[in-house]
Amino acid sequence: MEHQWSKAYKPKRKLYVLRSRESEGFDDFCQENGYDWYKCFSNIYRPLANRALFYMPEKMMDAGYSRLCGGVEIGYSDMEVVPQNCVSITVPGFDVVDIKGFDISLIEDIPRLMTMAYSYAKLYIETEKLHIVSNHKLPYICYMESADSLCVEIPVWSKKTKTEEMLTLDNMSKRDLYEIAYREPATGHYNWTWLKEKLEQCEYIGLDQFIFARFDIKGFRLINNVMGREVAKDLFRYICDAMTKQDWILYSAKCESDDFAMIIKYMPEDEIMNRLYTFFEEIGQLPSNRKYKIFYSCGIVFYDEFEKLSMSMRIEDMAQMAHLQCIKTNVNEIKIYTSEMKKEYIMAQQYKLELPDAIENEDLMVYLQPKYNPQNDTLTGAEALIRWFYKGGDILLPKYFVPQFETDGTIDIIDRYVLRQVCKKFKEWKELGYPLYPISCNLSRHQISRPDLIYILCDIVDEYGVDHSLIDFEITESADFADVQYLIKVLKDLKAEGFKISMDDFGTGYSSMALLKDMPLDIIKIDKSFIDGIATGEPNNKDMLMTQDILAMSRHLGIRSLAEGVETFEQKEYLREWGCHYIQGYYYSKPIPITGYEYLLKKIMLGQS
Repeated sequence: MEHQWSKAYKPKRKLYVLRSRESEGFDDFCQENGYDWYKCFSNIYRPLANRALFYMPEKMMDAGYSRLCGGVEIGYSDMEVVPQNCVSITVPGFDVVDIKGFDISLIEDIPRLMTMAYSYAKLYIETEKLHIVSNHKLPYICYMESADSLCVEIPVWSKKTKTEEMLTLDNMSKRDLYEIAYREPATGHYNWTWLKEKLEQCEYIGLDQFIFARFDIKGFRLINNVMGREVAKDLFRYICDAMTKQDWILYSAKCESDDFAMIIKYMPEDEIMNRLYTFFEEIGQLPSNRKYKIFYSCGIVFYDEFEKLSMSMRIEDMAQMAHLQCIKTNVNEIKIYTSEMKKEYIMAQQYKLELPDAIENEDLMVYLQPKYNPQNDTLTGAEALIRWFYKGGDILLPKYFVPQFETDGTIDIIDRYVLRQVCKKFKEWKELGYPLYPISCNLSRHQISRPDLIYILCDIVDEYGVDHSLIDFEITESADFADVQYLIKVLKDLKAEGFKISMDDFGTGYSSMALLKDMPLDIIKIDKSFIDGIATGEPNNKDMLMTQDILAMSRHLGIRSLAEGVETFEQKEYLREWGCHYIQGYYYSKPIPITGYEYLLKKIMLGQS
């Protein structure tokens, strides 16, 4: 496998790590700490990168612990709570060399991997006049680059590194110190420290009204991992240059990762929305490849004297709350902060704290929405949906807690809980002699990124002796999968284990025909937005034509079709005539408790339907 390398500066930061006793490989580490060990980091608000394996210096480890740890990196100034059973380690800023292309099998022998990475790093630094920092002083870091490839990050130093410059302050001018303190290294633009001071100064310089905006790049990980850091840096510089040229942007900063922030002149809502959408459209392509579209997520806060009196939290946190409302993939999004967002955020955090008890007490309830064959109106299966019987009171619908859980990855816990409950019922129904039909369960994009996903899913299903063909895993077309080829590999692995695969919300995302051809799908679920346009009194409208085209395409590809959100007899009849295989919606049944679905199975067993 060909190895590639690149160099970048990483500022001072903190590592939150979960330690091990004797582990030297990934499987050893997982057996000691559990295959869902990374869940202890799910409450980390803004990690600098994905979870990784750290090969720690011996002097940083307490006696009795292995040098291999798992964890995340966060900004040095971030005030995150250290997760339970983890420790916080501060790492100084250094240049690092990223070496890509190590075979995935080496993840089971980390000491050997680090020795190989060190050898390759020496080849690189011979031409760059750098020095490798011994792994007895700073950690080496291992990331999964793709499904079959690893990347190792090794710290290096030279006379040009910021760290060494800061160690020789006597030789530096005030201008040099200013640049280090207030400039972002990759772009030379002002950093968050500088902009934060401007925020604090606003009321003292007569700026009583302004708009604060925080935005980032959608799908940035794909750009950084696939096209490389130099392309990413060019994009950062391109954005910073564009911000500088706008006279309505008073101050701007390049923050951590792909984050940017701005203080903007106060103006009416419609005017700022128009300006921002125009601005994002103007910077909506890579400088090196104008055909590659870029989209942005942005949260904004209006600040004036009245708002100041009612503010009980930092303006940057308010902008972040608004930013979290941006959930679409291939469009620019701008959300304005409202006080209602704060209430929703606080409730979401409360739900998150209460989730473990809800699972233990089985307050999370699985509902099933039946699926039918429209040709003969017979039951063909169901979709598993979640409801929360909250504190013995109201039933919470998913829209009140799932979006926040999707943002921070907690949704994985719910997905696996639902799968386990479904498998429990399959085991009961088999023993009772009920007919068994496939049930679809959600498979979030966070779960798909797990290297041990197949093992986890098979372990749950096999624990109850359930035939794999009875489990239909649903992925959402509009979900943002950074590595599509890895996604395809995971789906093929699931198919090889005998599971069914469905694509939910088809038509709402951005899948190309080539991608659809490569995905091992069993079922395409046509989104309700198309079904709503059927039988509206307007014959052959666009929704009807597109639905027919989707059904024809699925037939040509040998993929079965399901229409969701069918509510009327007329809609059902059109879909039946067009050859739709399955229908799900209120025309046949709303989501019902498991006992209601069991009643349907019992009637079929007794020949009453």
